[in-house]
Amino acid sequence: YATLTFDGATHVKVANMTIEQTGFSGDAVIFANGSRYDTVSNCVTRVNTSSTSSAYYNISFSSSTSSNSTGVDANYNVVQNNRIIGGYYGIRIYGSTTNLNTYNQILNNEIDSAYYYGIYSYYQDSLEVIGNSINMLSRAYQYAYGFRGYYSNNTVFAKNNVKSGGYAAYFYNYNTYSPVNRKFEISNNMLYAENYYGLYMYYVDSVNLFHNSVNVLGTNPALLIGGTASLPVSNYDMR
Repeated sequence: YATLTFDGATHVKVANMTIEQTGFSGDAVIFANGSRYDTVSNCVTRVNTSSTSSAYYNISFSSSTSSNSTGVDANYNVVQNNRIIGGYYGIRIYGSTTNLNTYNQILNNEIDSAYYYGIYSYYQDSLEVIGNSINMLSRAYQYAYGFRGYYSNNTVFAKNNVKSGGYAAYFYNYNTYSPVNRKFEISNNMLYAENYYGLYMYYVDSVNLFHNSVNVLGTNPALLIGGTASLPVSNYDMR
């Protein structure tokens, strides 16, 4: 299903390769079933660059090795210094409420020609997304997301350069399932959105929001911070 599969593998590093998926569905890389401390670095990962089908993921964290499934158990893995080309998702990592993924790192990658999501994450603890270039404009999809993250605490999103037709960066934290061990950090990012929000933050509490540049072409705000009376947000340091 995937060209490269980490199936319960630990302490494996794959580097300096081109990893291409040429079938009618599937992924370049899958992390699954308890994979820990694995690394993909300095590689080119490539899937279909013209299809709009969700059958194609580029790098997937999945609870199955034969499909893109939720509830993955994969922790302390590193995806760094890669060129990630094509797919409905560039990187998709999706844990569960009972099995949060811990301290996965997405570092210094170039993500290009993904259709809908550059990076898509659910149910993470201490996810780090740092130094990535995410360009969603080549597919010209007006609803595309550069980064979309749900239900995570202790996240670091820093030094990324994101360009998207829809949202550049979107964070949503109505429910969280891990304690706050460090403030949510969004810092030193360059965020560009053509149609919707540059930085959208809903129910995200306890945040360091430092030194970001946000540019939007549409009529929506560059930055939205939202909460409700029943679930207010607080403890922001904005500079």
